[in-house]
Amino acid sequence: MELLIPGVALWCGVHLVPTLGKGLKAALVERIGTNPYRGLFTFAIVVSLALIIVGWNNVDPVIAYEPPEWGIHANNALMLLSMFLFVAAHLPTVARRVLRHPMLTGTAVWGIAHLLANGDQRSLTVFGALTVWSIVKVFLINAREGEWVKADAPGFTSEIIVLSVTAAAVAVVAFLHNLAGVPPFPFM
Repeated sequence: MELLIPGVALWCGVHLVPTLGKGLKAALVERIGTNPYRGLFTFAIVVSLALIIVGWNNVDPVIAYEPPEWGIHANNALMLLSMFLFVAAHLPTVARRVLRHPMLTGTAVWGIAHLLANGDQRSLTVFGALTVWSIVKVFLINAREGEWVKADAPGFTSEIIVLSVTAAAVAVVAFLHNLAGVPPFPFM
């Protein structure tokens, strides 16, 4: 947990700077410039991901709770929704008309899905913390930005694109999970 907790904390902290630390972000951008700030932000995110991955692999899982038997199936179904929301956040879609923050909502769904399938302390640390972070971030952004102006209705073509990209993303994530020795569809 020596690397896992700092990795999660760094991820959350860096992502909260634009929301809570607008003055800090503005000061950094003024001092070092926009592109160096983006580089520093990206570097911090890469370090946080490395800490999370290495920390995850260096911690022996200890069961904190027993997930429900149906948890793996719920996880897989919710992951389809989560991946759809991640993709939909970047394109004009119905999801962006219905949800103000599809990416952060997708992150919360991702975390909850994984907590339904995994009951160890590593999962609680990573998926629990990132779920809480995404929900807090939604509230902070909403408070900062005020009333939401919904996007225009998208065309049918953008929905087909989002569904196609989502299918490809699910295939890539499933492949990477299999490579990591954590098959997402263990009953197939």
